[in-house]
Amino acid sequence: MDTVSINSGKQLASVLIHAHPTLSPQLQKIAQFVLDHPAQVALSTIADLSARLNVQPSSFIRFSKAIGFKGFSDVQRILKTEAQAEAPASYFDRIRQQGADPTSNIGRFAQLAENSLACLPSQQEIDTAAAIMVNSPTIHIMGHRRAFGVASYLNYMLGQFEARVNLLAFVGGMREARHSLIASGDCVVTITFPTYTNNTLDATQEAKDRGATIIGISDSLVSPIAKFADAMLLTDPATDAGFRSPVGAMVTAQALAVTYGEMRQV
Repeated sequence: MDTVSINSGKQLASVLIHAHPTLSPQLQKIAQFVLDHPAQVALSTIADLSARLNVQPSSFIRFSKAIGFKGFSDVQRILKTEAQAEAPASYFDRIRQQGADPTSNIGRFAQLAENSLACLPSQQEIDTAAAIMVNSPTIHIMGHRRAFGVASYLNYMLGQFEARVNLLAFVGGMREARHSLIASGDCVVTITFPTYTNNTLDATQEAKDRGATIIGISDSLVSPIAKFADAMLLTDPATDAGFRSPVGAMVTAQALAVTYGEMRQV
């Protein structure tokens, strides 16, 4: 297939599958990652992907040329266009696309919630994150859009355990003012799920640059915040017609807060 005519993720996948046996082991690793994690590839820089895959940045140029592209940005452009095309424009569009019987929705989302409980952090991972919070002068919590409810709940729970906590809501253009409260040695709990918001990612990187320790709550080890995180808590990878259950993240937040309280008591 002429790569000039490739304008969809499906066509790109076909090219990668066909070319895979002819590629070097290093380029095969890149091809496999592009096939398995197209959304993450679309959002990441070459430097980030190079670190995750333990390959040289120049390998992405060789990879692109090996499958007929001038550069890796051409590959990412296709993946970004595909991700935007697949994302329903609104919640109403998601319902129409699903064609669901409204009478079944309670069971449908109960099942999604049950599935989310099959993917929760271990107690050891919760302990690691809670210990970071206990040893931090101030705990900052950040979660935008669908993650805001989880962030607010965690903020409330930690407050009940007399933690010094700061909810980074950035309401009313107050991002700079709220973010200026983060100091070196503080902890930032970043909660984010697809589609990952640039505001969250930028603020997390800024906090890391300030010397804060980062705890990430997300759906995947290749979530864009994983590169900043000192501890990752994974949950809620499944969706139904684009809707993601908050149950796993809420359970994680509750367990994290209670473990923090138990450690503070000792």
